[in-house]
Amino acid sequence: MKVKMSKSVISVILSLLMVISMVTVGLISVTSAETDLVPVGGSVMEVWFTRPNTWGNNPNVHYWGGATSSSWPGQGMSWKYNNDYGQGVYYTTVPADTKHIIFNNGNGSYQTVNIDVSGSVVAYYVNSSDQSTSATVKSWDQIPASLLTPTVAPTSAPTAAPSTEYTVYFADNTSSKWIYTDDAKIYVGDTELKKTVDEHTGWNVWYAKLAIANNSSVTFKRTSALDKAKVWNSWTGTFNTGNPCYVATDDGVGSWGTA
Repeated sequence: MKVKMSKSVISVILSLLMVISMVTVGLISVTSAETDLVPVGGSVMEVWFTRPNTWGNNPNVHYWGGATSSSWPGQGMSWKYNNDYGQGVYYTTVPADTKHIIFNNGNGSYQTVNIDVSGSVVAYYVNSSDQSTSATVKSWDQIPASLLTPTVAPTSAPTAAPSTEYTVYFADNTSSKWIYTDDAKIYVGDTELKKTVDEHTGWNVWYAKLAIANNSSVTFKRTSALDKAKVWNSWTGTFNTGNPCYVATDDGVGSWGTA
């Protein structure tokens, strides 16, 4: 049996369907908005700092100039990774309206000058020739993209990268600085160390990342530039992440210290 519906009944049903559709769309829109991720930024400024090895302690950042400020020596920074020179790179956030910051090592022995800041991300390292209680800084912009959004980081920094790979240094502090004579090479095992010159001391310094364990024995070999099998001199000591630089003072003689 066919049932006929009047035009008024059909009109009411269509109206109800339209209302239900609008409510459903509204609910879907609200749910979508609530699940959108809020990007880092907006209310905070990301602050990055490369800590000199000589500073020792984990760095703090003291900030002021906005609606709020920190109490000296400021808030602690979290370790993120070690760069190619074995220096820890640290991270934290401060209020976005911050105008000035100072980096320090927490006990007053090292700190930077006042630094004027603006923007959503700032990053600095200490001028290599100026590591004092009024150290000048330079900015850098080579933060790995994967690190720009904060992830879970250790609350206190390890002394080196959380792996068995560490940067090891070998420095020439012999009386006549003879180690580089004849363009000699420095090896640990089969790994050739890269050569540079320390800006503080003027010493020749060699360095490389090595897959070694903390507190393990390391032998540095001075070899011919043409044949690494020709070992002219060697130095052996126990590597420690707190003192990653072996300072040679004579043939086969030296001690470990900071880089």
